[in-house]
Amino acid sequence: MGSGAGFPGLPLKIIRPELTMYLLEPTGKKAAFLRHMVTTLSLMDVKVVQGRLEDASTLMQGTKFDAAVVRSLFSIGDFVAKAADVVKSGGVMILSKGRDYKKELWGINSEDLCIREITIPATDIQRFIIVAIKGC
Repeated sequence: MGSGAGFPGLPLKIIRPELTMYLLEPTGKKAAFLRHMVTTLSLMDVKVVQGRLEDASTLMQGTKFDAAVVRSLFSIGDFVAKAADVVKSGGVMILSKGRDYKKELWGINSEDLCIREITIPATDIQRFIIVAIKGC
């Protein structure tokens, strides 16, 4: 969702080539870049869809997915609410957030979230991976 320069979708596809993947990107130039990278890297089972998350259910013709992944483009609550339309029951919605993620937990039952702190290798940058499971 909001694939931009291809993160995290392209690296995930490279390390897990068996995945079928849709990259959703609203900006035309970025979507064209993603198509170019998919072709250049000879990645199979990757479809680039130009559009916004709010329109994803229509753009994907009602397809439901096992997982939706985004970096930090949305607040936690907004992403979970919007991605829920395209994620299967029991599927996961995964966000990567910075240290300030706790500000976004107001009004959200954080017991429904799994939050893991990671340090990006070869740096001292800390990220927080937030996972919400739909329908649990």
